[in-house]
Amino acid sequence: MLIGMRIGAIAAACVVVCGGSNLLRAAEERPNVVVFLVDDWGWTSTSCVLSPERMGNHEWFHTPNMERLAASGMSFSQAYAASPVCSPTRTSLLTGKNPARTGITTWINARGPDAKTKAADERLLVPRWNTVGLTPEDVTLPGVLRGAGYATWHLGKAHFGLKGHAGADPTRLGFDVNVGGSHTGGPGSYQGKRRYSRTGKDGHEYQVRGVEEFYGTETHLTDALTVKACELVREAEERDEQPFFMHFAHYGVHTPIQPHARFMERYAESGRSKPQQEFASMVEGIDASLGAVLDVLVETGELENTIVILYSDNGGLEAHSGPPTDNLPLRGGKGTCFEGGVRVPLIVSWPGHTEAGSVCATPVISDDFFPTILSACGVSENAWESVALDGVDFGPLLEGEEMTPRGSDMVWHFPHYWGWPGLRAKESFGVMPFSSIRVGDHRLIYDYDRESVQLYDLASDLGERHDLAAEEPELARELCDRLAARLKELGAQTPRSRETGESVALPHCGE
Repeated sequence: MLIGMRIGAIAAACVVVCGGSNLLRAAEERPNVVVFLVDDWGWTSTSCVLSPERMGNHEWFHTPNMERLAASGMSFSQAYAASPVCSPTRTSLLTGKNPARTGITTWINARGPDAKTKAADERLLVPRWNTVGLTPEDVTLPGVLRGAGYATWHLGKAHFGLKGHAGADPTRLGFDVNVGGSHTGGPGSYQGKRRYSRTGKDGHEYQVRGVEEFYGTETHLTDALTVKACELVREAEERDEQPFFMHFAHYGVHTPIQPHARFMERYAESGRSKPQQEFASMVEGIDASLGAVLDVLVETGELENTIVILYSDNGGLEAHSGPPTDNLPLRGGKGTCFEGGVRVPLIVSWPGHTEAGSVCATPVISDDFFPTILSACGVSENAWESVALDGVDFGPLLEGEEMTPRGSDMVWHFPHYWGWPGLRAKESFGVMPFSSIRVGDHRLIYDYDRESVQLYDLASDLGERHDLAAEEPELARELCDRLAARLKELGAQTPRSRETGESVALPHCGE
């Protein structure tokens, strides 16, 4: 399989030791990077404990390889996705930009950008958001790394751009290799017997491409992608000519919730619902994939010089297909405004740099991966100095040091409706258009539908059950003002009035 080779004087000139993080290394010692991204994977959908106490999920899910990774590296107890849905987070990871800045504020619809708005259950119209997604003109993490001499591979779900546009193809965004990535946000099927297609036949839009040798076999999609990933690592080791960046973005554990057959036996007699059993088998399959990637890194002698990042694009799905899981002790899940929608697992292992078995409580977000990875790889800031970044380099945290303070507040911007009418009718569920800000331990949520705020102290109320907005109106007003100011800086688009078609006001509180 062809792996792009782009080493030369220009690439070498891009790779210099520069100021900032002490993680930078000379060109010949540059680390490989594996971003192992799981879809719709919740904060407690693992046997790794990131919450203050063990929950039922920690006993239910079997993820020994995630525990293995955590034992060798640093777990983050307050890691966040930039959005409660996939495309905004995925594109923020690739660009270092908050979704409010890129305008990619919801998932990119495979069937086209025209949102269906029903007057009966949606008071506002969708904003004028970036429906196209990323383009070749965007400066991306793989693009900068490729320019610095890295081989860059994408495997699995992409969902970076709209069908028919360049951004739907990862190789137009800086990746040398693309296995399975397209404009779609989910697979037609996880079953090889179904040819990874909704219809069981070739040609369906949601059929996963790039794994054709497994069509018609018993191979689960997670396993097929893992075989391809391990092949790439072995081929790179044989050539031994350049470091690699592998963006391994599994379709799992996104819907459809289907069994991973070789792991079902553990759950079949549990007494739990069928969706819960099947979902647990999918999670264990993802864990086995992680184990296979770690094993091939050991086999090829690359593990000691590889940064492995395990992460999720948003909170766990708890409203569909069963539901298959929950996110307790957090409130809400995928698509919601609450912590369960955006707080996600994150484990980073880099031998010789991260303290084995360490835990970091400093909040980080997907915007931060761009500068952190480039800094760790020794890529000069000259390679991206013209890019307006929202993320910060959290590399010092990996070394047990303090991170440079953020120059701006951590915000989330999801000015869209999510879910079906019945779900949106449940006011407590939190699937309305919203923006949010976290300052210290306080998190404020602004509801565009009701033009109201909620305020929570995460230190004492992680489950966001006690709204402090009425008790602490001054704090609520201050955070609301800071949220509006930050969104204005980012050029954020708000929902539109149904009557006038114009954008509604940014978050406001009181008089």
